[in-house]
Amino acid sequence: MNYELVWYKEESNNSKKLFRLSEKTDEKEKFEYYSKNDNNSIFNLTKMTYVNIPSIMNVLEERYKINKIYTFNGKILISINPFKKINIYSDLDNIDTEQPHVYSLAETAYLNSKYKNQSILVSGESGSGKTENTKYILNYLCKKYSVSDILSKRIIGCNYLIELFGNAKTLRNDNSSRFGKFIQLFINNDQIKGGKITNYLLEKSRVSFVNKLEKTYHIFYLSLMDHDKLKKYDFKSINEYVVLNNSNFNYTIDEFENIDKLFEIMNNFNFKESEIDNIFYKIKIILEFLNITSLEELKTKINNHKEVLNLLNLEPTQLLQSLTTKTFKMGLETIVKNLEINEILINIKSFCEDLYENNFNELINKINTSLGDEGTRYISILDIFGFEIFENNGYEQLCINYTNEILQQIYNQYIFENEQIEYEKENIDWKKIEYKTNDSIVKLFNGKISIFAIINEQSILGAGKDEIIFNSITKNLNKELIYCDKKTKILKKFMVKHYAGPVEYTVKNYVRKNRIKSKSKKIKTNLHYFVNQLSLLKKELDKNKCYFIRCIKPNSENTS
Repeated sequence: MNYELVWYKEESNNSKKLFRLSEKTDEKEKFEYYSKNDNNSIFNLTKMTYVNIPSIMNVLEERYKINKIYTFNGKILISINPFKKINIYSDLDNIDTEQPHVYSLAETAYLNSKYKNQSILVSGESGSGKTENTKYILNYLCKKYSVSDILSKRIIGCNYLIELFGNAKTLRNDNSSRFGKFIQLFINNDQIKGGKITNYLLEKSRVSFVNKLEKTYHIFYLSLMDHDKLKKYDFKSINEYVVLNNSNFNYTIDEFENIDKLFEIMNNFNFKESEIDNIFYKIKIILEFLNITSLEELKTKINNHKEVLNLLNLEPTQLLQSLTTKTFKMGLETIVKNLEINEILINIKSFCEDLYENNFNELINKINTSLGDEGTRYISILDIFGFEIFENNGYEQLCINYTNEILQQIYNQYIFENEQIEYEKENIDWKKIEYKTNDSIVKLFNGKISIFAIINEQSILGAGKDEIIFNSITKNLNKELIYCDKKTKILKKFMVKHYAGPVEYTVKNYVRKNRIKSKSKKIKTNLHYFVNQLSLLKKELDKNKCYFIRCIKPNSENTS
């Protein structure tokens, strides 16, 4: 008798379900059918004989084994990081838009851009290949449809620059983007005539502190290389800078070890010598100041670097005062208080983080001025940080995971709500799909009484404290979505039940990290600025035709 292949379900000691293939079945056993035809020839999961978890995983694995890393799931493109170079990107012509590939998705977006603005959303956890897929999409569109080779080179080359300054080695990814980016390619007369990059939430804290198995931003290590063009900045050796010496600096990435490539790309973007000086002198000041351990050392550093500080529009006397004193008003009287050394060191860290963020933003602005004209018609790619769960999750992970909640909300709305509205318009006979929304979690983060509202309130107050933030969050917010027991309460930790699973957050340095130097009455904190950016992004995406690429990391060892 011929059997369909089946997946047996076995309960292990820890109640996790295991699956294995067999050609025999017993009615008493729990199993799910699996068809022999559901193999690596399936390029769209909607064509499967049986749709269940083991069958889907098997098809993806069988395709992965023969370097077919792309598979459609309906209109969604699944991409599995191969952790090796594979030859599937050389042919830019004769693209079959029915076959799963980033090129076919890019081509479809280009063909449809004449009717409506197009957006490709690339999502997935850290190390799943989001940035690489984004680069291949840009490469395809620019090489085929750019108005000139110069513009094409700049749009493709800008990735190297922003990765060098915005990417770093983490525990999960050797080249992790520590910021989000929204790249727009403006189209006129069916040709790409310009581009623009909008960046989101650079992880500033990585500038002043790095775990031993991680690294800070690639540019710091490249800046210390032995090269004639770098001699004028008089960098010391890597061992003499605390923030670099503590990190895993022996690990290198070949792509970011070529200083000549950096200067070549800067030349393509018409960087002036003064602009290059500005970049490297800021890096020098950051590295030097992060070594400071006493007030006397701070005074000496400022005195020794007066010329460089003036070059960077940082007046030495004012800088010293801002780092060592606190000014506040009592009635009509202005009081200046001298800070303790621990408070001064916190100020120095904040100063270095802000200086690096300023460096990064100026780099993005310089790139944008060289990417041609803007317009109203465009194709865009959103490459933004994946959901993060670490041993210690802080302010950055709170913002990153909120972003992913917003993206999930967009996905739900686009895939479920909008599709079903279309079915109703076309009078298609169908059964309404019930799905779980994450609206309550989004509201938990950003509403009138929410996590962000509590953090902002304490950040605006002169005497705001992290402890009050923790107490307010655990006492006043939705107990079904936020959890805190006696043990975690002592450690100032609370758990949020995200759509992707529970995450435990530590409340540490929230007030310091959320404060911002801004003259705007509306933008009072970093969260105000960030939430405003996300709101504008969501409004833009709501108007566009969206495509989704879901990137998957196949193993934790990053092995091919």
